[in-house]
Amino acid sequence: MEKTTVIFVRHAQSLHPYSDDRTRPLTDEGMIDRQLVLDTLKDRHIDAFLSSPYQRSIDTIITTADFFCMNIKTDERFRERKAGTDASGMLERRWADFSFAEEGGENLESVQKRNIEALKDVLDLYKGKTVVIGTHGTALSCILNYYDRSFGVNDFLRIVNWMPYIVELIFDGESLTEKKELAHVEKAYQNIDFSVITACGECCTRCTKKVAGECPGCIEADGVVPEWAGSGRCRIHKCARDHGVQFCGLCKEFPCELIPDMIPWNPDIISHLTYLKDEYERENRLNMSRTDMLDHIKLEEVREDELQILHEMQVKSFMPLYEKYHDEGSPAIESIERIRARAARPNRKYYFIIMDGTRVGAINLGHNDPDEKKVSFISPIFICPEFWDRGIGYAAIQKAFEMYSEVKIWKLETILQEGRNCHLYEKCGFVRVGDEKPVNENMTLIDYELRII
Repeated sequence: MEKTTVIFVRHAQSLHPYSDDRTRPLTDEGMIDRQLVLDTLKDRHIDAFLSSPYQRSIDTIITTADFFCMNIKTDERFRERKAGTDASGMLERRWADFSFAEEGGENLESVQKRNIEALKDVLDLYKGKTVVIGTHGTALSCILNYYDRSFGVNDFLRIVNWMPYIVELIFDGESLTEKKELAHVEKAYQNIDFSVITACGECCTRCTKKVAGECPGCIEADGVVPEWAGSGRCRIHKCARDHGVQFCGLCKEFPCELIPDMIPWNPDIISHLTYLKDEYERENRLNMSRTDMLDHIKLEEVREDELQILHEMQVKSFMPLYEKYHDEGSPAIESIERIRARAARPNRKYYFIIMDGTRVGAINLGHNDPDEKKVSFISPIFICPEFWDRGIGYAAIQKAFEMYSEVKIWKLETILQEGRNCHLYEKCGFVRVGDEKPVNENMTLIDYELRII
């Protein structure tokens, strides 16, 4: 049977936030990064281009389609998941239970069902051919999960900041026979800059009128802009300022009956403002939890007679990763003798991570070269599973920075596929360096470095 090749292209970086998810454009960086798609595919034979109807997906592949002198056919079923009122922990709940969805949102079961239906139609219509499909992070992840049930939330987090991300799937009939990751651009997570969010939940940054100098911007002009010349001042802006808030979603009276009348151009304005409100509160909680956690965490040097306790904690903490990747270098199968030998080195020390008097993890710090004390390694660091997702790792690393204030270069190694860990280190200021180091077909190690100027 002839093989069919489907090349999925997850869109390049898009403007965030944006009131209409369907028309959300690419950022300036995204417009540049989409060149990767053309560079990757220009020497291939392509028979058709399809896409989600969302603008960011179309724009990511349009220059490549133009290169091949082809049009892009959109299919509504390839659209992204509809987000509802989100909150902390919802991502994990959705991936743990595909039938679950937050209020007003679409569950992953529905996303997967319609995307797979569309894909199977493509496999039937373009049998034996090569097709490019513009897609989204969640939509693509649901497709990958359909063919590999082990693909879960950590795999999603691994690719969440890859924009664009190009992956090739080869089918024999409807059976997936091969998967190849062709290319990607890793972008930093886009935190919302709430200082540029207007009262109605828009963002003037990319507004063509502001760029052209025709409008100063609602925030800069305190609501007195050409759009509202007749009334003198934007009434939405005035209402928000009268209530002492940046945008309507933060008002204690939100959602009020005035909003649909004042913002008639956006039929989803309540859900959009709710999303902004949730993100604003999430960022505040995150910043507060980091600050608060620092007051509850300390590092306490491990004594020789405590190394057995340390070993038991390390095995417990790393065993889930060992069971997932089966790497022979895992700390989960490291002997107590190896730990004793490392602890005996004069230039390295183990510390328990203590939270309010309780041992919740450990970290090993120090210099590989006794004569070079300005370069320090973190290896390993772990938090016991029952204390995960509390910001303890972030706080422990900050404490290490304080304790070793003379260090100018920090280094560590982690698993590429563990998106949460990578995100933690990047939040601490680390950046990726060097080449990827494959351990086996499922696991790759990468290096991180932080230079303090």
